[in-house]
Amino acid sequence: LMAAHGSGAVDYAVDESARVLHVDVGGGTTKLAFIDEGFVEVTASINVGARLVAFDEDGAVTRLENAARLVAEDVGINIERGMVLSQEEKDLLAERFAELLVEAITGDTSELAEQLLVTELPEIPPFDTITFSGGGAEYIYDRDKEYFGDLGPELGGAILDAGEGQGFDVTEL
Repeated sequence: LMAAHGSGAVDYAVDESARVLHVDVGGGTTKLAFIDEGFVEVTASINVGARLVAFDEDGAVTRLENAARLVAEDVGINIERGMVLSQEEKDLLAERFAELLVEAITGDTSELAEQLLVTELPEIPPFDTITFSGGGAEYIYDRDKEYFGDLGPELGGAILDAGEGQGFDVTEL
């Protein structure tokens, strides 16, 4: 709710008379807010985030949240603290996280997506455009090139690709 207002998505929805799905991509969770006529009508949250896995300066895993373990297992990656993931493995994790986010948006959720939900998942009505905020949005909108020792760059690109693959119209605020 706060990200939808603070990012300007609510104002955009009013100014453009648009139904907007605002997606706030954080370190541990991604929050969804459906906006219609300037009001946030539906919200949800899922454990999809850039810092569910974090790395030291040598690339070794230093943080590993349960959601990341579940996703890694789902894609066949054995992951433990201290190990170094290949770029291919990072990309694979990010792509699966992005797919799970799309499942939450479309309501066509797998068992894994259900496990990652933080809130109940209400039906998200049809929307005209999708907007993003949060640290992950910097990579979705290609505003930031800095690396913070997490899946931010990979996740941002994967979310943009998955959204475009679904035909979502992405609006930059």
